[in-house]
Amino acid sequence: MGYHGPAPKPTAIRIREGMRAHKPLPPNEPKYGPGLPLPPATMSPSARKYWDRLLEDMASTGVLRVVDWMGLAKLCEDHALHDMLLAGFWSNTQKIREKQKQDLKLFQEAEQLSKIPVPGKKVKKKMGRPKKAQIKPVVQSIQEIATELASSIDGRRLLSSIGEIANRIQIQYREYGLTPAANSRVEASGGASGYVDPLEAAIAG
Repeated sequence: MGYHGPAPKPTAIRIREGMRAHKPLPPNEPKYGPGLPLPPATMSPSARKYWDRLLEDMASTGVLRVVDWMGLAKLCEDHALHDMLLAGFWSNTQKIREKQKQDLKLFQEAEQLSKIPVPGKKVKKKMGRPKKAQIKPVVQSIQEIATELASSIDGRRLLSSIGEIANRIQIQYREYGLTPAANSRVEASGGASGYVDPLEAAIAG
């Protein structure tokens, strides 16, 4: 079952702020040695950018632990994947718009050529039903194309994947965030062996 209400402030931050709320510290909170985690060798370059940024922001808080490497790496990879899928969606909209522009240009060129008379050629009046006029291509705005893409099957699948990853990032930020807030929620029972990292539990589903 998920937690309700705002996440408690990490103990390390409360101590640094001088215990302003005057609430007792969690008596059985698991203790892990502080330290900056090392990035895994398999981390993608895009995720590594997030890793460096988050470590730079979090290092001064004193709440990072060496054991946080797996959760932080997962958060960074999700960020990178989210960026890639979102960039792909907008790239597709741009390609569709460029195709529409090209179609319109070809239509206008063909229309101009049809108006130029050919020397020595007699124009014969054709009998019967008039020829159906070619429909002029329309160049949509990026937002209009994005709306149409979002309503397609593939577009809905892509946006669903983007939304799922965004929700997963939100969960990880709620549990780990820029400060490991979930650490204040956990009390060890039976020693350190009974401790289950909340972020790892959220990742495992």
